[in-house]
Amino acid sequence: MKKEYKKINRFKIKGLGWVQLNPHLLSFGHKNLPKDVHFTISWNGEKDIDFHLTRNVFNKDDKPQVPILKFERKGIKEELEYLLLTMFFSILRKIEPEEIREFKTAQYLSFTELDSNAANFSVDEKLHHHFKSNLKKGVSRIEVKGDWMSKLETWVISDDMIAVVNENMIGFDKSIRNQVEGGIIVGPSMALYVIKIFDEWFEFRDNMKPQEILRNLIPLELFNRIQENIKIGIDFIQSAKSKNDTAHFKPIKLVRKK
Repeated sequence: MKKEYKKINRFKIKGLGWVQLNPHLLSFGHKNLPKDVHFTISWNGEKDIDFHLTRNVFNKDDKPQVPILKFERKGIKEELEYLLLTMFFSILRKIEPEEIREFKTAQYLSFTELDSNAANFSVDEKLHHHFKSNLKKGVSRIEVKGDWMSKLETWVISDDMIAVVNENMIGFDKSIRNQVEGGIIVGPSMALYVIKIFDEWFEFRDNMKPQEILRNLIPLELFNRIQENIKIGIDFIQSAKSKNDTAHFKPIKLVRKK
């Protein structure tokens, strides 16, 4: 009998959480959630997409669920490009011309050039070897386990990485010809992760919290309602044992304005 091929659909990183993608739903857990509770985004219905909390219980067909959001599938498809762009630009800060003038003595490491440099392939192989003991691959899952963060910190300051950085570092030039360009600007007292989009340079704001990004997408009142629903749902679902226990919860319905 021919062995059935299974796609990798579950990813887990120790200390952070996990994600599982199935044909009609996406589930993900987080380190701050109870171990048997996770979020689910389901698009199994003909018209709507559901976002809810789920708790794993003995009876898989009777799992407690707390609905958080329900919105039209058609609406999210039409607004997806706008939402993604808004999310992307919410984590960027435009670098003003007077700041750029101060980068005259700064160095620049281009991720674009680094990615196209064939000489760096050997570094990829060494990186894989470095993390080999932290990767566990199953039939349909990949897990990053052990003290991977400590190993990552060690790798960043390793001789291999320092050599790659030194070989590819150049003087910063605000007029780099690539229309879209990403990299790091390094000065005596700074290191900025940046992206150039046409003629503008932006800094990635690494201190942005998910809540702040979400606030850029939806009105503050709606954001607060969603946040409150999630908090109440997590507190309640931990003791729920069946769908009936959470049947009184109703989702926030988002309707696209015509």
